[in-house]
Amino acid sequence: MTPPPWKSVCALLLLTACARTPDDAAPARDAHDVQVPATEPREEITVTMDLPARSDCEEAFDLALYRNSGIDLVEWDRATGCIQRRAKIRYVTTRIARDAVVARIRGLTTKMEIVSP
Repeated sequence: MTPPPWKSVCALLLLTACARTPDDAAPARDAHDVQVPATEPREEITVTMDLPARSDCEEAFDLALYRNSGIDLVEWDRATGCIQRRAKIRYVTTRIARDAVVARIRGLTTKMEIVSP
């Protein structure tokens, strides 16, 4: 007796699923999903800035800056609001140059002053 056609299809799907490797099933990784080794060189820049006025100005700045995988950390002062905020930004020098970090910050702020390096 021959099994019904749907059983053959199910068996084929099951065999195909089992034959996949774990890498096939894993979602694609972009540069943000891969941890940067501690041995990668990093530098920091501290800036004082005025952010565009909006209720989530700090969060909007973070999200825009972190789009570049070279940005490692944005550490804010304890102040609140969007004016005269200070942040230390750590970046991976093999992924983004200092000038590019400064240019990106300038593009996201209404006023910016570099405090250290």
